Amino acid sequence: MITPAVIGVPGEVDAHTGGNLLTIEEVAEQLRVSTQTVREIIRGRRITVIKLSAQTTRIRQSDLTQFIKNNTIPCHKS
Repeated sequence: MITPAVIGVPGEVDAHTGGNLLTIEEVAEQLRVSTQTVREIIRGRRITVIKLSAQTTRIRQSDLTQFIKNNTIPCHKS
C-alpha cells in the first residue's frame, strides 16, 4: 500500500515492495526518450505499471530495470 501523503511525489516509495515509483516523465528521462514513447510502451503492455487513478500511472524502478534487461540486445564479438 502506498502512503497517501506521498502519492504524486516524484521518486515516491512503494511501501508494499520498498521499490521506488517513477512517473512517466522520470522513466522517459532515464531512457532518454519522449513521454509519448513511454506511453506507447505502456499501451503495448511491454512494461508493468501501477494505475493509481485514470490519470496517474507509476512504474517501479525494478520493473524499469527488468524492461531494460528484456530489451537489451547482447553484443557478440567475432
